Amino acid sequence: MDWNEMLTIMKKSMNYADKKIKNIPKFLFNLGTKSMLKQQKKHGIEGGLYMPKLGDIQYS
Repeated sequence: MDWNEMLTIMKKSMNYADKKIKNIPKFLFNLGTKSMLKQQKKHGIEGGLYMPKLGDIQYS
């Protein structure tokens, strides 16, 4: 099952079947997550998940 199929199933179960799925390129996802990590580090927040590596899972 790919990411879009899973999101379609989730949308149907949440009664959001009419909403579109918007896919962004992996490099934009990585830029956003690295920016988020920088902001978290600035505020002393340490997350348990390294978000740029999550892109490898979502985009495989």
